[in-house]
Amino acid sequence: ARYGALRCPSETHALTWGHIDWEKKRIRVPSPKTANVGKPFREIPIFKELAPYLEAAYKDCPEGETRCIWGIGDTNPGTQIRRLVERAGLTRWPKI
Repeated sequence: ARYGALRCPSETHALTWGHIDWEKKRIRVPSPKTANVGKPFREIPIFKELAPYLEAAYKDCPEGETRCIWGIGDTNPGTQIRRLVERAGLTRWPKI
């Protein structure tokens, strides 16, 4: 979310591999927050800080999975993200 300037969970969880344009290094981000004003998508570059994580997620993605983020519950993503950050041994930001 931070490296891609994505809203969490609305944009992060809606992102699919079909939204990624690897050749142009761009992401077409579904934007539910602005859809009601005629802007259902916005386009962002694949930032250099995001690229290695995105590539690793694509490589490790289960066969047939279309979502870029999978395996964490949709009910409370903040709690799941905090657990993942702590499990990775990182210091989490005060407000995720």
